Amino acid sequence: MNLRALSLIFLAILSVAFAWGQRPTGDIRATVFDPSGTVVPRATLTITDKATGITKTAISGDNGLCLFLNLLAGTYDLSARGDGFQTSVYSGLVVDTGRATELRVELKLGTVNETVQVAGEAALLETSVTQV
Repeated sequence: MNLRALSLIFLAILSVAFAWGQRPTGDIRATVFDPSGTVVPRATLTITDKATGITKTAISGDNGLCLFLNLLAGTYDLSARGDGFQTSVYSGLVVDTGRATELRVELKLGTVNETVQVAGEAALLETSVTQV
């Protein structure tokens, strides 16, 4: 085999490996707040992929921030709960490829057994891309 043929084979393998490594993923950055606008640390957030039913759970940090990284592009539901707060549910969150979606999650005071269903789409803010 000559050098040119080996080079072409190497480039073909490299391009296939590169394409396989690319996945259509995005992120959700949720910050949890109470009714007064104070962040809620250690809230439990669960996200469910509507297409597959796969769930992921995470806990918000001391700054109220909770990250869901490398989510496959699609539509998700998110539920959030914290001690002394009602469970809030956000439906129809769209994850786009290559984007971080910002979500403000608001928990209302109440008992653990109460659930607040947020109807319609939540207000999303895209802060990771500077394009309009």
